[in-house]
Amino acid sequence: MGLFGRRMKDPVQGEAYVLSFSDSGASLTVRGPNVPASTVHVDDVPKDRANWPTPGQTLRATIDRSDPSNVEIDWAGPRVSSAPPPEPDPPPAPTAAPATSVSAQPAQFGDFSEATIKAATDAGVDLNQLQQTHPGAQIDVSSWNAMQGGTGSLTDQIKAAMEVAQQYQQAAGQMPTPMTPDTASIAKPHAGDDVDDTLASLEKLVKLRDAGVLTDAEFETAKRKVLED
Repeated sequence: MGLFGRRMKDPVQGEAYVLSFSDSGASLTVRGPNVPASTVHVDDVPKDRANWPTPGQTLRATIDRSDPSNVEIDWAGPRVSSAPPPEPDPPPAPTAAPATSVSAQPAQFGDFSEATIKAATDAGVDLNQLQQTHPGAQIDVSSWNAMQGGTGSLTDQIKAAMEVAQQYQQAAGQMPTPMTPDTASIAKPHAGDDVDDTLASLEKLVKLRDAGVLTDAEFETAKRKVLED
């Protein structure tokens, strides 16, 4: 039987460290095998002051493992002066989950201007789908940034824009074979393909002009160069 005559469901032998003691009761820290240290208050104490323990002493105790507050103290047993048992570690404070939002997420493909996004859209690339299906893809926008700054000749700017569009398409899986804008290293097409190539080049120039990359004057100059070639 335990405190106040309560029956113990799972009694184990342990110990009780005396925190304080008076005729109104005792505060004890009890612990035992598979019973972590816990503080309990016991009202049923010896009436004879000669049997009172002093704070700092450890007594033998029987503890109900299913309810450590149900404890039976061996008041007449041996008493050992000892340091207090360690207090149980407090539970870790909950950590707030980091706020996530679309605007707070770092751009996976760099910070693009509206003109860049429009050029990618005109090239048939869905940037949202690109981020979902190719989260690890990296696109080099140095060529685009140089073009945006207006550096280089008109031909270089056109090549840079074409290169960025091709990189978008490669990352989206639309172009399994890389293409290079360096037309000087590409063999001349057959005569039957000249018309198709010219139309394709003009179509790209129109998209660049509509995207705001090329001014009307630059577009006309580039178009004239394509037609002359």
